[in-house]
Amino acid sequence: MNVLSANRRDVIRNTIGAGRLAAMALLSILVAGCADIGLPAPGDGPSQEKADGIAYDWDVVGVPEEMGDLRGRLNDSSRLKGLAEQPPLTVAGLKRRAQEDRNRFEGILRADGYYGAAIETRIDETSDPVQVVVGVALGPQYKLSSFDIAYVGDVSESLPKTMADLGLKPDMPALSDAILKVEGDVLRTLGQQGRPLARIDDRKFVVDHATETMAAVLTIDPGPPTQFGPLSVAGLESVSESYLRRLMSWREGAEYDQRVIDTLNNRLYDTGLFESVSLRHGDQVQDAGKLPVTLEVVEAKSRSVGVGVNYSTDQGAGAEASWEHRNLLGEGESLKLSVTAAMTRQRLAADFLKPNYKRLDQNLLIDSEVLRQESDAYDSQSISLFTGFSRRLSKKWTAKGGGSFEYSVIHENGEKDIYALFGIPLSVSRDSRNDVLDPTEGSVLSLSLTPYLGTIEETAPFVQTGISGSTYAALDSDRRIVAAGRLKVQSIAGSNTRSIPATKRLYAGGGGSVRGYEFQKVGPLDGENDPLGGRSLAEIGAELRFRATDDFGIVPFVDGGIVNDDPIPDFSTDIQWAAGLGFRYYSPVGPLRADIAIPLNGREGIDDDFQIYLSLGQSF
Repeated sequence: MNVLSANRRDVIRNTIGAGRLAAMALLSILVAGCADIGLPAPGDGPSQEKADGIAYDWDVVGVPEEMGDLRGRLNDSSRLKGLAEQPPLTVAGLKRRAQEDRNRFEGILRADGYYGAAIETRIDETSDPVQVVVGVALGPQYKLSSFDIAYVGDVSESLPKTMADLGLKPDMPALSDAILKVEGDVLRTLGQQGRPLARIDDRKFVVDHATETMAAVLTIDPGPPTQFGPLSVAGLESVSESYLRRLMSWREGAEYDQRVIDTLNNRLYDTGLFESVSLRHGDQVQDAGKLPVTLEVVEAKSRSVGVGVNYSTDQGAGAEASWEHRNLLGEGESLKLSVTAAMTRQRLAADFLKPNYKRLDQNLLIDSEVLRQESDAYDSQSISLFTGFSRRLSKKWTAKGGGSFEYSVIHENGEKDIYALFGIPLSVSRDSRNDVLDPTEGSVLSLSLTPYLGTIEETAPFVQTGISGSTYAALDSDRRIVAAGRLKVQSIAGSNTRSIPATKRLYAGGGGSVRGYEFQKVGPLDGENDPLGGRSLAEIGAELRFRATDDFGIVPFVDGGIVNDDPIPDFSTDIQWAAGLGFRYYSPVGPLRADIAIPLNGREGIDDDFQIYLSLGQSF
């Protein structure tokens, strides 16, 4: 066995001008001792050529099964494996593949801290097919003994210089990923402190085989202190440049901070106006230390048309079409016109949004609607208007408020009532979902409060409040099994049920509520089993979403709900429960949904045996 010298140390130095890839390449070829791992060195063997190639079987030994990630990376990098369907014409060609694998494996092992690893190959040319075995002796995983940073010139004392400053622990594995991360973190910190031109001036890594450790020293040229210089813009067609410049959160002459650049980049993408955004600074400072910034964009299409269909056994078929312009006046204004035609509901709507109104992250909203509804509870025709604002409070939190007016003609139990309602809708919501149509992680929480005042019929003022939320959690690493749950509670206070317009009372049941029960049928009923509505509501739902293939999935679910005549939900009354099974087809525009639900405690003579729902998107 070859034994490493007790005082052996390898020093690798990388000078300025070499990039990160070159640094890691040098790091991966540190000279390590060779250990005999029991595989005989391959002989030259016959070099005969076969017209159909030298067929071979290939295997790696020496890497424990529990190190699945390392084994996987070795296998993925192997030329022997990748070209197995294209056998070489000669044994010499096979040996070249084996040598390429050896070189690749050495880089991967040293990137994982195995600087003393040994690799040998054995090729048995007498067998048919030829047997190729790559033997690996890992040896110990080397530790990081020190990691120091030296700066050229004077820099802020707050910059990291030692392992503790860098968040590295003594004797941690000497992984190349950790070294690369430290380099990136330090350069990023310098970019946030007015030094975007900082660069790695020198890298030195010392491997001590006697102590099985590695020490690292980075020398960094922080570059000159800089300020934001002029911004030049290219690629605009229909978007106003003055609007784009208002989205900037810096002024020329302020200290350069890369975080500010990143914020603008994200803000531009969030507008939905651009297919691509490229923000970059110059390579040299101008007078007074100013660094010019260049923005190049490619505008996205500003108009779109949407269509959708749905079906349920309780409400029949329905269709929706919409047209949207997302840059109506050149500053990201959105106008969406939509029409809904269904057996029980017809709707025309126009929604206008002006983004960043008066201040960043504040939107002006104007929504209007003409609606006609027919249900067992009531028939109504209404016109409504909402004007208000929404403001992003943080990355996840949004607040919304304004004023609303609704004029309604309602037919209920043979009587006609006319209402004119003024409201002040207020809400705050938190959304951390990773996808709107098909979330696999995150949650949604919404709190709402709307005071109403009626002016035509004798309608006492009332207040509607609500809280609703849903949460999602993937149960496997591939996100093919997702547990989803939702909860909704609403209440109306300030007036009795009969004095509240039927369109504002609370109802449960149907595809967006408690599946398995007819639309609005959960809760108090009159003598003809028509819904009366109530002043409190509680709903709960749970789903287990299995994505069986890339295109299809199944979803068992349970829903439950109650509606009471009192402002506070009475959980001592019977909750109407239902269970069912859903089927999903994952289309490019989102999952297509088909659900069948069965009431678990249906009421005799009231509830059907089952309900079917077809729609786009998950149920919640």
